[in-house]
Amino acid sequence: MMQKHFFVAALGIAIAVGSFIIVARNIGEREGRTNGGASESQMKESGNMGNNHAKGEQGKEQSIESVILGIESTTELDASAFDDEEGDALSEVNADGESVNNFETSYDENNL
Repeated sequence: MMQKHFFVAALGIAIAVGSFIIVARNIGEREGRTNGGASESQMKESGNMGNNHAKGEQGKEQSIESVILGIESTTELDASAFDDEEGDALSEVNADGESVNNFETSYDENNL
């Protein structure tokens, strides 16, 4: 009987330690996401890059334009996908309505 108690206690401790490890990893991942996954050295480098406005202004304009074009193309793709989904849903509703109408015309209470 004592062995069963010892086994259950050891199993409980193992589960507690395992869940503690899982929670600690998840907290570490969340903190990494709040920083954007950047290390301190990467943050310092990006801070130093901000001082070079004259050198990279033309490149920034091109990158901003490319980002805007990318967003516009993505928006157009999303809109076309939304239109396709709306058309599919509408055709399903119409098909259901037709089946109900067919049932109403084929069902006659007086024939029962």
